[in-house]
Amino acid sequence: FIHLTLIRQEVVSLCSDIIVAILFFASLVHSGVNWYSQSNHVQYEGFSFLDTIYSIVIPSRISRLVDLAINTSAFSKTVALPAATRHALVCGHIELDSIRQFLHEFFNADHGPNIFKTTIVILHTDEPTLEMKSLLRDPMYANRVFYVKG
Repeated sequence: FIHLTLIRQEVVSLCSDIIVAILFFASLVHSGVNWYSQSNHVQYEGFSFLDTIYSIVIPSRISRLVDLAINTSAFSKTVALPAATRHALVCGHIELDSIRQFLHEFFNADHGPNIFKTTIVILHTDEPTLEMKSLLRDPMYANRVFYVKG
């Protein structure tokens, strides 16, 4: 069993719809060419079943995929930590300056070398600000500090 995120599930579903449409179209073309070659009628430029697939199924899948992409936060996630990992959870009223000061003090070399093996998880109800994202991308904190919206 493969676990896929909602966005990946929608992408897989969209791709499978496109493949089915292509295969159906190929079978129609094959049948149509066969039939047309046996008769000399004028080609009909009407609305086909394939047009229905393109106009109903695929746009609705794309719409659902776009909605998921827009409404899914990169910070709405779970953080899987190994059982033996030391970690700290930070939550409450979180501001950039207080987090910056906390991380600077927490990861101070005076606390010993094992402190750098500790993972910090910041839990907050809102999306991080641009400044907070910038702080989290700092090489000092990139693999040690995680922000979770929840």
